[in-house]
Amino acid sequence: MNYEFKGRRAIVTGASSGIGKGIAMRFAKMGVKVILAARRQLELEEVAAEIRSHGGTAIVAPCDVTNPEDVARVVQTAVDELGGVDIMVNCAGIAGPMTFEDTPPERFRQHMDVNYFGAVEFVRNVLPLMKEQGSGYIVNISSITGLKGLPTYTSYGASKFAIRGFSDSLRHEVKKYGIKVSVVAPPGVHTPMVDDDLESHPDWFHKFKVIEVDQVLNKMISGMRKGRFLILVSADSKLMYAMLRFFPRAFTALFMWLYKMEK
Repeated sequence: MNYEFKGRRAIVTGASSGIGKGIAMRFAKMGVKVILAARRQLELEEVAAEIRSHGGTAIVAPCDVTNPEDVARVVQTAVDELGGVDIMVNCAGIAGPMTFEDTPPERFRQHMDVNYFGAVEFVRNVLPLMKEQGSGYIVNISSITGLKGLPTYTSYGASKFAIRGFSDSLRHEVKKYGIKVSVVAPPGVHTPMVDDDLESHPDWFHKFKVIEVDQVLNKMISGMRKGRFLILVSADSKLMYAMLRFFPRAFTALFMWLYKMEK
């Protein structure tokens, strides 16, 4: 498979900053018409202006992904303005490491509402369009914390595990309609969400290299071109996944030891 991007129509959530912004701008450079969805309209307008200044097409669609009416409106905007949706990228998310005992119940609900249910709602709205046109590509952003349960990520990690499981089940259901599904699992990435909160991350987190957004974009685009389901974007991520597959007990013991050393 060699997926072509030029001329496609995409919705990107979380497009006001970080990875989502990077995806939207990279898509636009590749000739993709993008719907920019996020809560912060001012930041979306700035992203759209930058895309348009380089000759790209960008439409701002302010949205709270936890509000089904907002989600439906964004998808309808794509239909009205672009004629449909070829690519759906669910990148909106919130993080914040915290031990289970320190995490209030509402934080668990918030992580699931934004990181998981928001993506599910967008898929629910775009899937009929993709089925009707006989093609489509759904990309869900997970995390390395969605590959392995890690200390202080009981809430965030659970939402990212949910995204990976949802994506894995979904891809089998929609393959017959010509629809592809990929899940991207980056490690720590230099984004406002991560950089503004670096001090709260556990010591073991800093043993992994925090990568740049461009590295995520390069691996994601390459993985989409090849139709890969699980897209790992760094050497650390690939090593982690390999150890999980072939040496799960040793890998778990290593993390238990690293976490114990912090105490």
